[in-house]
Amino acid sequence: QFYPCGYARSATTKERAKAAKEKATRAELCIRIGECEQKLQEMRVNPAKLPDLTDCKISHKMFGAGTVQFMVIDFNGTLKKFSYTASMNSGYLTAEDPAVEAELQAYQDYNKEKDRLEKELKNMKAELVKL
Repeated sequence: QFYPCGYARSATTKERAKAAKEKATRAELCIRIGECEQKLQEMRVNPAKLPDLTDCKISHKMFGAGTVQFMVIDFNGTLKKFSYTASMNSGYLTAEDPAVEAELQAYQDYNKEKDRLEKELKNMKAELVKL
């Protein structure tokens, strides 16, 4: 209302450049979010499976060598209960068979990558909301 009739203040070059940069940043972030969601979806379609460790020879950092018996491991007469995923992911238990160890490593890598993608996706969405 301070300008004469029909006159509108136009944006400065600096303001237009800033707006264009924000628009490009938003578009790039949306593309990255889409790619991340697609990777995550592909990973969820083909999840890595924890190998069957029944009767597999394993080694524990503290208890030594043992045999897996339905999530109960026999360490020379001492039975200990463990969670497959927690124990294998933490590195406390390792399989003596290289093939089983490779499967466990693939399972761990899958979970790490999935967690990383989920965290990255969450951060990108939060950043997009800030823009």
